[in-house]
Amino acid sequence: MKCLGLVGDLNSEATVLYLRRFDDEVSGRFGAAQLPRLIFHRSSGVSFATAMQGKDWAHVNRLAMLAAKQCVAAGAEAVLLGSSTLHVARDAVAGAVGVPVLDMVDDAVEVIARTGIRQVGLLGTRFGNEQRMWQDRCADRGLLAVVPIPESIDRVSKIIRDELSQGQVRIDSKKELLRVCADFRKAGSRVIVVAAPELNLILRESESALPLLDAMAAQVAGAVTWATSLTVPDLPTEAGTSAL
Repeated sequence: MKCLGLVGDLNSEATVLYLRRFDDEVSGRFGAAQLPRLIFHRSSGVSFATAMQGKDWAHVNRLAMLAAKQCVAAGAEAVLLGSSTLHVARDAVAGAVGVPVLDMVDDAVEVIARTGIRQVGLLGTRFGNEQRMWQDRCADRGLLAVVPIPESIDRVSKIIRDELSQGQVRIDSKKELLRVCADFRKAGSRVIVVAAPELNLILRESESALPLLDAMAAQVAGAVTWATSLTVPDLPTEAGTSAL
């Protein structure tokens, strides 16, 4: 198995979810005794958060590039950015390292495109650049990605930032998120992309009005496939979207 480098997210909850997902993906394919070959680098969450809140995307790019370069210097043969938000620096990182950058957005959009679904709800975006990134990539594949109304985006962001990233799961917040899921269905979406890893702490597909596609899980699955040189497994057709 090739060695992968993971640039950590802004908080420990998301990081733990990523590491656990890697373990589950590898052990599920190859047995419990197998572990992923993974180099993890986490820059200062304060530095990333400050730059993002200030919309200083040049500084975000610099921090992500430095972390990715350190992963490669330590032996990583490909790099993953460990959150949807960090993918705003994807092009800068790809231009700075001499190894593949295994992309969450591309992996998730590829899964959706193979189902035949044409409209998706996007849950978890926090910044305009991030929203446009998802919407543009979906549009490139003939998909329409819709986002919640601004008030709901603000509330979802607050739940992620102030609660889930601190390990807090609140019933009232779950109800709000499920209401947003129901709104996506009313607007014509057929699946919801869960773009923020932290949302896995609170959302369950059995409770949602629509199937949920975990973008982190799609990214990790694609990374393990790449690292082990396996072919990508067949994906469900639109008639079987609940398998997402």
